[in-house]
Amino acid sequence: MSNYKEIKFFQKTLICLIVGLLGAVSVQRLGDKFSPKWLIPQILIGAEMLFFLCSIASIFIWHSQEKKREINSQNIKYLAQDVIAYLVAFNLIWFGYLKLLHLHMNTSLVYMDTPTSNLKGYDLMDVFFNREYAVVIVIGCLQIIGSLFLLFKKTRMLGSFTLIPILVNIIVFNIAYDVGVGVTIQASMFTIGLFYLILQEYDKVVAFFFQTKNSLSTNNLFKNIIRVAVVGFPLIYLVPNYSPTKHPSLIGKYEVEKMTVNGNNIDVTSCKDTVLTLVYFDLNNDIVFCYGSINKRRVGAVHFDETTRQLQIAWRYPKNFHDTLFATLSNFDNANKMTLSGIMGKDKLLMTLLKRNNMLSKLINH
Repeated sequence: MSNYKEIKFFQKTLICLIVGLLGAVSVQRLGDKFSPKWLIPQILIGAEMLFFLCSIASIFIWHSQEKKREINSQNIKYLAQDVIAYLVAFNLIWFGYLKLLHLHMNTSLVYMDTPTSNLKGYDLMDVFFNREYAVVIVIGCLQIIGSLFLLFKKTRMLGSFTLIPILVNIIVFNIAYDVGVGVTIQASMFTIGLFYLILQEYDKVVAFFFQTKNSLSTNNLFKNIIRVAVVGFPLIYLVPNYSPTKHPSLIGKYEVEKMTVNGNNIDVTSCKDTVLTLVYFDLNNDIVFCYGSINKRRVGAVHFDETTRQLQIAWRYPKNFHDTLFATLSNFDNANKMTLSGIMGKDKLLMTLLKRNNMLSKLINH
């Protein structure tokens, strides 16, 4: 056999594993909630296992026949690359159609009417994307277009570079929102398949990204100064505005359990929009007083002395409210409560605040 070239056993193993895993995932795709009733799970599980086991067996059959020079390994390799491209395209086109048909990343009106701090994982991500479903449509279209590029060798690299950023973003979202291990592994497998296809054109990729034909002679020192300025100027300009959270122990949502103004008890359970019901020690050293709801609120900057527990709040919203609050905070008791006592304008305030564990408290830990 002329121009015969062997392929390393490791490469055969890698190729067959990628094909086997992608094939098993593709068969599994048929078993989602849209599958016909006759397609029982046992059939799909059997088909998945058969596909994967056949791929594993192919490693040794391929290697054995190559040693006997009964096959052209390069042709088998090219065929496997086509199969990888087709399997990745099949799965991503499937997800693209799901998005276009409103069968994927859709949510419930119940979740959209629920405070985001009460949502978890997949539900929170779905609400985020369904705020403007056109974003989901764009993602679906890009998945389909990139997958169509994969089907042809001339455009395969273009398809790979179109789809990899989408898949990386999907993986990041899946991890950040605890969507699930299974779907994250699947997206990772598609990404590995695409990287494998790209690496088959390694020399062309390197030439495209890292080689230049620009022969213009310029002052390298001047160019390096410009480069440093491009990177450094935004940092120098913005760093003075950086305000780290100075009092992480305070961060959180607090319910006003009891309150007196000038010695008079206030019914904090009333629905009046003049009664303070919630206090947020917010991120960026801010504080928010909510009166009945977040629609009626005051926002200010917190100045707090950890040693003396002295608190000063300079309000900036609403713009016409300028009564600075001077107060003292007690330490937390065993019930996660603390007392705020102080003066705001002409009013003497005393309130008991109960800290609730919610998303605000978790954010500061990240």
